[in-house]
Amino acid sequence: MFRYIFLVLLALFFSSCSALSYSYNNKSHELVFNVSNDTSYTAKLYNPSVTPQFDGCSSFSYTLHDKSPAWGKLFIEHINLHSNCQFNSETSGIFLYEFKENLKLKHFEQIEVKQYKNYEFYTYKINDVEYINFIYIFSPFTFTFIIDQKGVLSQEILQHFDASYHSSFLDKKRFETNYDYSLVKMNVFKGYFTKMSEDFSK
Repeated sequence: MFRYIFLVLLALFFSSCSALSYSYNNKSHELVFNVSNDTSYTAKLYNPSVTPQFDGCSSFSYTLHDKSPAWGKLFIEHINLHSNCQFNSETSGIFLYEFKENLKLKHFEQIEVKQYKNYEFYTYKINDVEYINFIYIFSPFTFTFIIDQKGVLSQEILQHFDASYHSSFLDKKRFETNYDYSLVKMNVFKGYFTKMSEDFSK
């Protein structure tokens, strides 16, 4: 029952925040990416599983898993920090570091980076043979990390910023994993983000 109430509130929250660069519509199972002031790109999910994540510094945060013929496996962590909290290190770096550490990857090489507005797109080569994509979207208090195993979603969104873009890595061997690590869930142990000091907030 509590989870249902959370998801309803989450949907209302995102519906009321049209300025967000990213939102998830729980009712229609759609990811909405606002790539400009008047243009958005919508990705329909297949059978998403959403898990609320809680911490004293965040609300309306969640992880999401989905696997579809169109996008392959997606993992999303969306973090909404309170205005008096901040990450203690470079945000995307934290997520990528934990991805490597939790999967015990020997080689994790960044081979492509694209940045547009508050979107960052990364392509990594894993163990010298497989490829994977990451999408990082940020605003002052919201941070969204997407593990895009197939790479198609990354290309679709990127083409809204650069119509000529075409990934050179989609036909390469792709890295697959059942990733399920939450920065919010583990924050109490790892201290990824904390409340700002009283002196700093004045």
